[in-house]
Amino acid sequence: MQKINVIPFQEKPIDFKQINISDFDGYIFDDAEKTIIEPNEEGFISDALENVVDLSKIDTTIINAGVGQGKTTAIIDNFVKHYYHENKKRNKYKIIIITPFKSLNKDYASKIQEKSGLDNIYFDYQELDSIGVGKNDFKDFYEKPIQLISVKSLLGDAGTVAYKQKDIKREYYEYLISKCKENNEKVIFIFDEIHESLDTFNPLLLPNLYKWNEVIHKVIVASATFSEASKVVIKFLAELTNKRIKIIESKRIQQLNKLSELHLCFYNSYQFKQDDQYIKDLVEEQFEYSKYINILCFSEKLAKNIYNSSIGQAISNHYGSLNLVTGNNNEDFDFEGCNIGTKFKTGISIDDENTSLFIILPLKFAYADNGKNPFGIFTDRINSVIQAVARVRNKSKVFIIMPSPEKAIIYENSDANYLKTLSLGYFNFDDKKYQSNYISLNRQDNILHSFYQEKRSHIETGINDLEKLSSDIKSHFPSYDWYKLQEGDGYLSITYDIYGKNLSNYIYWAAWNNQFVNCKLTSIIKVSKYKFAEDNVQSMLDYYFEESFFNDSFFTLNSDKECYN
Repeated sequence: MQKINVIPFQEKPIDFKQINISDFDGYIFDDAEKTIIEPNEEGFISDALENVVDLSKIDTTIINAGVGQGKTTAIIDNFVKHYYHENKKRNKYKIIIITPFKSLNKDYASKIQEKSGLDNIYFDYQELDSIGVGKNDFKDFYEKPIQLISVKSLLGDAGTVAYKQKDIKREYYEYLISKCKENNEKVIFIFDEIHESLDTFNPLLLPNLYKWNEVIHKVIVASATFSEASKVVIKFLAELTNKRIKIIESKRIQQLNKLSELHLCFYNSYQFKQDDQYIKDLVEEQFEYSKYINILCFSEKLAKNIYNSSIGQAISNHYGSLNLVTGNNNEDFDFEGCNIGTKFKTGISIDDENTSLFIILPLKFAYADNGKNPFGIFTDRINSVIQAVARVRNKSKVFIIMPSPEKAIIYENSDANYLKTLSLGYFNFDDKKYQSNYISLNRQDNILHSFYQEKRSHIETGINDLEKLSSDIKSHFPSYDWYKLQEGDGYLSITYDIYGKNLSNYIYWAAWNNQFVNCKLTSIIKVSKYKFAEDNVQSMLDYYFEESFFNDSFFTLNSDKECYN
């Protein structure tokens, strides 16, 4: 391996998706401006939040805070604790925590139990799947002041296998609503990691949200990686609180005493080799340093391949075990051991110091292959990457294994030194065809709106004709908000490098410009140059060819001349 030690640029502030009052025309704000808070010296926002949220007021409160700033702890300490203790007084509240993943439910359950010392104050909706559970159990479930429910379950999303939600779940939620009405209980909705659940908010399922309209007191929405589509979901939720919204935004500040090392590892194969020596060397070099090793893979297939390879065996031999954590095996993340899999991109905090997190991004085939979901868990592109990198919360090492960048993302005023530094002596980034423009995240709405208007203008006559169809087949072209929710994030991510069209290009820019809250670029690691000698020319050509080119999609999509060259 060849390791190039680097020092990133420092002058650029961390770019993040802002939420502004101007995003919600027609909605009600008691404050003229959004509330800006700063994390404390340890990087957490719990204390700052306590002073700016009025829990007695009916509204939808948005918490736009950075990864690792303690949103979950703040939610429990400031909101869950307050409403729970109010139940002991005259006021009655039902606290419903709504998450995208079962693992997050478990995390909340564990922390609630730890902080309260009680294990009988919450109900986890997964109990509704238990054998023998029926309507006779509803009363006991309802009496728990804290309810843990997934977004999909709350909205009645049956997933891709079933055609409708299980009757017992629908019946329990209707029972819960009716009992809250009967007992004059005010419902608090707390949506955590809302960015992971946007596709569940669709016209067929939204009626299940508005069943709660008469009992809602407050909605709290938290995320570190909001997007344009999430603004539409906030509007849906604000309808439950009489269109009243409060925006709280936390500054993104690096905690220098916690910063991990970030290493970018260039891996230019089109497919993963079962016992790849480059990855094996990367991993084994960390055995002496790392308390644990965790490998987050873009696909389950890759995770299983590495788990069953000599790489997985080496980890098991050195640390005593290796836990496979994927959607199919339902294993939980082991905080006291090594893990490999796909299920800890978000919702998991690795708090131990001196660990190593390897993140394996989609290989080169993802950019040439039109197959199903080539990006796997990184389909959301840059938001997925930001969340994944932030799993490490204290001084450790983060290795991102990815294809080499194809373009340098440049600022309008980038100078020759910027391009020379990024070129590393072998990328040709001073050539304009290998450059891509930086565009602020906060220009996305303007870009999307222009694209939507252009798209609509070409078919305006047809749109008007849709309105004239018979009532039973009449259709409506989506409004801008509905387009933004259903198509907007996808359009941006496949069109612009800075929004994730090429993840390697984005990560290369983000690392060099110090954009990750929890880590700082330390080195670039690449495969050593191929060495040809008189007795190994053919074998090295074979290795180079297989490493760099050999895969079905390459030869399917390219001409013989291109393959030859």
